[in-house]
Amino acid sequence: MTLLGCFTTAATIPHQYINEEVRQQLFTVSIILGSIHLILETRQFFYDITKWFYNFWNIFDIIAYSI
Repeated sequence: MTLLGCFTTAATIPHQYINEEVRQQLFTVSIILGSIHLILETRQFFYDITKWFYNFWNIFDIIAYSI
């Protein structure tokens, strides 16, 4: 939720309401949190591949990425 909040705030709030420095900081935090999430997903995938594929939310993610 924090990743979504940081990115949405930085991307959608107009320039008149948010400083460019704060916007850059929010994008940086979004990149860091996204990288952490990607690392955790990769670790889960390689730990038990069959369990990862049988999880509904992972199948949902694969379908969303492929569309």
